[in-house]
Amino acid sequence: MNQQKRKELTSQAQKILAEDLPYIPLWYADVVSVHRRTLGDLTLSPTGDHEFLAAPL
Repeated sequence: MNQQKRKELTSQAQKILAEDLPYIPLWYADVVSVHRRTLGDLTLSPTGDHEFLAAPL
């Protein structure tokens, strides 16, 4: 009934579960691009972000 020990064990259990349990996304975003062919191949991220639009540093 040591509350500190219970807190530590619960924390360890949560970390193990967070690392080991699989997850299933609830939705998948469609990634669509409309662009000119003269731009060449445009690689889109499966996450749907627009990082490819950022200018290189």
